[in-house]
Amino acid sequence: MARSFQSSDANAPQYLGPLVSEEHRSKVLSYYQRAVDEGATVVTSLPAAVAAAQSGEAFVIGGAELYSAALALADRLQLTEIDAAFDGDTHFPAIDPHQWRETARETHRDEAGGLGYAFVTYQRR
Repeated sequence: MARSFQSSDANAPQYLGPLVSEEHRSKVLSYYQRAVDEGATVVTSLPAAVAAAQSGEAFVIGGAELYSAALALADRLQLTEIDAAFDGDTHFPAIDPHQWRETARETHRDEAGGLGYAFVTYQRR
């Protein structure tokens, strides 16, 4: 069964780009030194992030450039797919069905607004 991001392994590192990091206390992948939240770890490259993920599992939670770079290294994707289109400048790359197969899907509907969404797991072929 698919799990939501929040219910996933809390001990696994979560990597996010510097534009996303303001609201999160986690590991930050940044190409420049900057102040980050207390307790966060800064790494300056994706290989450094992989090396720092001692558990062997890490979550990449944005932005777009980091999604694209990390996708080539991933063997599993845990995504939330939302049944709506939104304007914005950050999107997850398209999932190639020749490279990925869906292994789990848990569908939901937001009670307040009726928005449909699903927690979906993909495994690399």
